[in-house]
Amino acid sequence: MSFYRLSLLLLYLVSFAGVARLAADGASYYVTPLAERPRHELYWSLKPGGEHGLLYGVAGTTMMILMLGYSLRKRFSVLRRWGPVYVWLDLHIYLGVFGPLLVLLHTSFKFGGLVSLSFYSMAAVATSGVVGRYLYLRLPRSEDVLSAQERRIVRAFHYWHVFHKPLTFVMYLFLVVHVVVAWRTGYVWRMG
Repeated sequence: MSFYRLSLLLLYLVSFAGVARLAADGASYYVTPLAERPRHELYWSLKPGGEHGLLYGVAGTTMMILMLGYSLRKRFSVLRRWGPVYVWLDLHIYLGVFGPLLVLLHTSFKFGGLVSLSFYSMAAVATSGVVGRYLYLRLPRSEDVLSAQERRIVRAFHYWHVFHKPLTFVMYLFLVVHVVVAWRTGYVWRMG
């Protein structure tokens, strides 16, 4: 295994351990029924607008915005000198895994109204990304002679793009609406 792949694996392991630790630290709050949460000792910290809950949302959102770097890297030739595209794809996938996990902690596992649209569109994009990566790894590397199965994979990958891109647009649209509404209503400032 190359140093790069080993480093990437280590990054994933450390990140999963970190998210698991955050979830475990807040587990007593996350499993508390919604009606009882305001009386929980971690309420002001872990509610979506709380000091930690808000940080989870900002960090997850930042990661999901940084994911756009991969698309920019592929489309603008001036960015080609900023590293190989496979590194950008790996970063895109990493951010696409951990951004949504942090957003999940931000929601404190409570979904409703506008937040549910934002969350479920994010979940659909993340799931679509996993499917896309699966298909991408199975794409034939040579276009010379394709078997029937390889042609089906190439066709499925094309349809995946047609599905993934609009879903991504919808996710970012709901993300912007969610942030603007939270900001304009002052929800994010009600932490104390």
